[in-house]
Amino acid sequence: MNNEIKFKDIINNKNMLSPSNYSSIVINSKRQEKLSELVLKIEKGTEIGSNNYVSSSPYKFIRTSSITESKFSLVEDERSILDISSTAFVNYDLHKDDILICKDSNVGEVVLLDKDYPNYMFSSGINRIIIPEYKYYIFAIMKHNKFKKQLMAKIPKGATLMHAKDLYLDCIIPFPNKNDIIDYIEKLVRIISNKENEITNKVNKIEQIISSEITINQNNNSFQYNYPSINQLININRLDTGNYTEEFSKIDFLIKNYRYGYFYIDEKNIKGGNTPKTRVIDTLDSLKYYWITPSFINNDGTIDMSNRITCDKNNINQNCALIINRTSKGGTGEYVGITAYYDYDLFGKAQHNQGIYKVYNMSDSDLIYISCLMNSKMYRKYCANLSMGSKMKELKLNNILSIPFPKFTKEKQKELTNLYYNNLSKQEVNLNNMETENANWDKKAGIVDLYKSMQACKKVLNEMIDNIYLDNDTTQVSKIF
Repeated sequence: MNNEIKFKDIINNKNMLSPSNYSSIVINSKRQEKLSELVLKIEKGTEIGSNNYVSSSPYKFIRTSSITESKFSLVEDERSILDISSTAFVNYDLHKDDILICKDSNVGEVVLLDKDYPNYMFSSGINRIIIPEYKYYIFAIMKHNKFKKQLMAKIPKGATLMHAKDLYLDCIIPFPNKNDIIDYIEKLVRIISNKENEITNKVNKIEQIISSEITINQNNNSFQYNYPSINQLININRLDTGNYTEEFSKIDFLIKNYRYGYFYIDEKNIKGGNTPKTRVIDTLDSLKYYWITPSFINNDGTIDMSNRITCDKNNINQNCALIINRTSKGGTGEYVGITAYYDYDLFGKAQHNQGIYKVYNMSDSDLIYISCLMNSKMYRKYCANLSMGSKMKELKLNNILSIPFPKFTKEKQKELTNLYYNNLSKQEVNLNNMETENANWDKKAGIVDLYKSMQACKKVLNEMIDNIYLDNDTTQVSKIF
């Protein structure tokens, strides 16, 4: 960091004296260019107003919330991508590998589109930037935390909402001394994007299998919704719950009317977690156990394993399924019930907090199968209705024990579990043919396998970019897996 501030720096910063406006990132690379010198064209988004949001439409509106730090591609959910009226639609003709950057809200976050988006437009808080050369390399630099730190130092502080305008164009893009490093980084970016795309595909396949298997294989009974009886009210002992809704009743009926029956989790196989009173929590590898809270379990049933804890006694000592039982995300229930399979043989000992229930003492296949079901749309809606609370939705132990699970055939369960977790062995990477080899591996991998592999790729990518900033020798590359 530079400790000197010159008078001309203050003039260039419009006479602002905030210290954050004079912080800087060390860039030692011999070749440096401003992003503005590398961009051919900028296209700004359009604001359409909430009166143009509709319940269903082929035309979509991309919000800044769809561009996040953790993903290379767009987050596509009901909050991030909205249906809009055809009259408000502006055709941006979005294509695969287009780069979008947030200039408002999620300032500095950037994505690389993983497919064509012909009927999509984007908000005024987003810009599309057209880069004619080294597109994937420049995207990798923009995705790195040092690029965002550069941008944050340029944005005036004190405003309630942060606006970057076009200041990101003033950020420096460092280049390595050798073009083969650029080529390798561009391959890594495409590999990571492919893994994200495969995860999305396999999440969708699991969803399709669960939905069709349950709806097709129904007994000869018909669903009829009735308002709750006095006995139901007495048994549940609450009025503020979704147990009485038609949506919940329909899902409950479909599961219990499944041709091959259903089962419940046994109370002796489930246990809550806790946050130890005496503990040290960090990302340091020297800490004894992995540390898992709801924040570290992703929507697709994968776990961010970057956090660790040292405490007197841990509570994960075998394979298990981890169910999020509470959320503070907006007070809604959609995030309650997200489940991840924890492979003890792979990761070892861990500790989970009180926001998670652990299901254990069951076969690995059953634990993975339950995880697949709990992460489906059907069970997300079921758990959202089942959860209770106003500010923070929560599933109590008795709620989880009341959730029915259909008894799919062994063949159908195997089909599901292979899509979620295959426990594939590590792969030796041929750098000359790495994209093809990775693509073949990705097709065989499950969601958890892909996520582990993708995180390893991102670690290699970040290490290489750190070296480029410091002008270190980056010709030695690590194995990806």
